[in-house]
Amino acid sequence: MRNHQITRLADRPDAVDIVARWDFEEWGTGPEEVSLEVTRRRFACWATDGGIPCAYVAVVDDEVCGSASLVDHDMSDPPESTEDLRPWLSGVYVKPERRKTGLGAALVEAVEKAASNLHHPRLYLYTGPVTAVKFYAPMGWEKILSPRYEGKEVVVMQKVLAVEKAST
Repeated sequence: MRNHQITRLADRPDAVDIVARWDFEEWGTGPEEVSLEVTRRRFACWATDGGIPCAYVAVVDDEVCGSASLVDHDMSDPPESTEDLRPWLSGVYVKPERRKTGLGAALVEAVEKAASNLHHPRLYLYTGPVTAVKFYAPMGWEKILSPRYEGKEVVVMQKVLAVEKAST
């Protein structure tokens, strides 16, 4: 799919509520009326012109179809050995009917490029074991840890970015 555009959420402020709803429905916890509002405020703060944090959206024919963010750290209570890893790719989400179209990979690439432009040599993420193998590994992400987080096994991955590759 090449008729998409990846842009900062700041360029599509109308999408803050949409992205917050996706994030809350996919990963949120707690009472909806409280947590959805907290999630909406977080994304409103991430609607920046770049830097960290910054949220991005995928747009197809003027429809917001996915999102991903660049954040300082993506684990609220980081497991041992992850506390100092920074920055993180967070919350990659594509609407179900738009999956397997390249939007997820385009969002990941946009966040990788943003981190690289900020001179970060590596980018980190955590995900489930199946997603690690099927989605991220083919894009060059490598598994570095398999801690338990929030009661389940996760995979922490890293990607060496172009800024580091150029200096070695």
